[in-house]
Amino acid sequence: MNRDVGVSIFCLTYNHVDYIQDTLEGFIKQKTNYRYNVFVYDDASTDGTSQILLEYQNKYPELFRVYISEYNRFKDRNRKKFIYDLEVKNLTAKYVAMCEGDDYWTDENKLQMQVDYMEAHPECSMYIHNCKWLDCITNTMTLGNPVDIEGEGDVSAEELIMEKNGHPPTASFLYRKELFKEDFFFFNAVVGDYPLLLCALNKGKVHYNSKDMSVYRYKSKGSWSGKMNSDTDENKLYQCGHYIGIIDFLHKYDQYTNYRYQRIIKKKIVLCTDALALCVQKSNLSEEELYNTYVQHTCCPISSGKKFIHMAYKLAEYRKAIFMEKSTLDFVKSKNNIIIMGTGAYSEVLTQQFLHCNIDFAGYAVTHLTDNNMRKNGKKVWQLDKLPYERKSLGVVAGILAADKEDIISSLETAGIKNYIMPYDCEWMFVGEDSNE
Repeated sequence: MNRDVGVSIFCLTYNHVDYIQDTLEGFIKQKTNYRYNVFVYDDASTDGTSQILLEYQNKYPELFRVYISEYNRFKDRNRKKFIYDLEVKNLTAKYVAMCEGDDYWTDENKLQMQVDYMEAHPECSMYIHNCKWLDCITNTMTLGNPVDIEGEGDVSAEELIMEKNGHPPTASFLYRKELFKEDFFFFNAVVGDYPLLLCALNKGKVHYNSKDMSVYRYKSKGSWSGKMNSDTDENKLYQCGHYIGIIDFLHKYDQYTNYRYQRIIKKKIVLCTDALALCVQKSNLSEEELYNTYVQHTCCPISSGKKFIHMAYKLAEYRKAIFMEKSTLDFVKSKNNIIIMGTGAYSEVLTQQFLHCNIDFAGYAVTHLTDNNMRKNGKKVWQLDKLPYERKSLGVVAGILAADKEDIISSLETAGIKNYIMPYDCEWMFVGEDSNE
């Protein structure tokens, strides 16, 4: 690569006075054979962050360009469009790197390594890497491993969409500026990093390096992780809004990709709906109040909004063991022997429902059993393929949220079990009426 600007670094910050110097120094220390610049957007900090940024801009005028907002735009419905316009104007290089103002880079060769790879692999749309997690409450550091790859490799769509091991750190993102040519329908998404990652997935390959080259500050004051791990009334509402926004984005992304990843997206929506149900329980919001939150966070509510919010309430009711649906009740009454599949939270909900309805059942089953003497609620736990009951008279009720529906069905049928029901299979709420499935 020539000496022209090769990378534009984008840093979003707000009230990071205790952290921002680490972030900026991580930028300065990068060793590259090309030029790079830094654009910092400060969302009207009130703690002295802005002053530090201006000091660095004055000291390194060719490197830093700082924009300080006149007011805090966090709750502004048009904030993402506003910031996007600034990014387009100021992120002028071939590649864009991201690092928020409470995170920082630890490897001086990070950018050079990423750019070298992407220059050699034009099919790669984004390069991400591992990081260390710094818990700001306990001040402890752990290794992240957000992707199940040792060394280097391209990340599968399922791993990225499902976030099986957690979300790849935003401070690891390096992507082609070309992504900004997309019709960014995700302006109204409640977060920006996850949608950006999935847009990169749709444009090419996402490459991962297990080497940790940054630090992600977790649960820092005012951060997303802090809000998602707080039980204040305001943050409970924020958590509901977060999952609503993600579900809304996934519906739009499914259509945007022409249903390319629909099977995986369905699974993710199921998990997010279940998480929303947990938030509903914690928040004590009415269904109408939650829908108003949905409208607030999505800006352009889709017609299905009330449908999946109703599903969240239905799951919340299941968790509370308020009722047993007629279809489930009819199923268990038609079988001589009933087994609950699973030993987790939803199997416990089923147990309570069975007790409430005066329905007896034989015990529990799991796909893999390590302790043959295992019991739950005083009843035997068997391995699924070793159930000691005649298959025609046996009925299995899966006390499992069916995000992994295909795997569950495969396990049941491998064990010779044809009679089963999944009361928490909420696939029906998935809005894919226009799909080609």
